[in-house]
Formats: sequence, C-alpha cells, structure tokens
Amino acid sequence: MYWEDDWCGDELCWCVGIKNVVHSVMVLVDGPGECAVHTEKPVWERISAGIDRVFARGGRVTLEIRKPADSYIRYLGMEALPGQYRLLVSNNTTEHREGLYEWWEPGDAPYRGVLYYGDDAFDARKVCNDPWVAKLAFAELFWTGDLAVSVPTMRSWWDPKRWEE
Repeated sequence: MYWEDDWCGDELCWCVGIKNVVHSVMVLVDGPGECAVHTEKPVWERISAGIDRVFARGGRVTLEIRKPADSYIRYLGMEALPGQYRLLVSNNTTEHREGLYEWWEPGDAPYRGVLYYGDDAFDARKVCNDPWVAKLAFAELFWTGDLAVSVPTMRSWWDPKRWEE
C-alpha cells in the first residue's frame, strides 16, 4: 500500500482518482534548536522524513486537508515520544462523539494494562511503536484524500475497546 508511482508533479492528479485536493503538513520535532516546519502542498518525501524524525526524537506531525473544505477528514496527527506514538484523526462531523478518532492496535488483542505516555496513562493498545503504521495512514490520506483503509483501526474516544484486568 505505497502509492509513490502515482505521484505526477507537485499536486495530486487524476492518476490517483482525486483532483484539486490541497494538503498542508506541520512537523514539530522535540529538542533544543528545533522549530516547527509548516509546508503547503508538501511532497510525500517531506511527510515521510517528518514521520521518521518525530518517531526518533518525539514531536508532532499533522497532515491537514485544506481543500476541499467539505472533506470528511480534516487532519491526521501523530503525537510522538521517542520510539512510540499515537495517531489521531479529526473529521468534519456535527456529532460530538464522532469528531475525533484515535488509532487502536488492530484485532482483538487482550488488554495489557496502561502505558504511561508522557504524564498520561493510556490503554497500551492505543500506543504504537512501528513507524510503518503511521506511514501507511499518512500515505493513504496524502495519496487518496481519505482514510478508508485505516479507519477500521480507529475508534472514537467514546467507543473504547473492552478491557478487563
């Protein structure tokens, strides 16, 4: 699921099935001397490199759909500590409980307890340590303008997976 061959210039073309989609990406790497880098109409390589840097050092990557304004997905965000991260998806819905989704480990993995991510405790199934999961989700949104394949691994904050201790 890597669409590099579908790229045809500095904008998405008919070859990927969408037209007039405009993205922006914000990469913020944690650490001294680092600053946020915001890019309108980014190329995939910039997004991929941002994911790698943020995964290694911590920080944030946000890919936003700027146009069309009525796109269902507003943005995909990666919030990382070194070697681990969470993925969040914001969408354009009027339903309060459906506006923000977060990545969960796929399948029916049993509850493994909480993982402290910074100062916050999260179900360990909501924190990922494989950068390819993020790259696949970001690539899907970048190349198609949607998250049809990645959405089944996302859940609303009000619809968590079952847990038992």
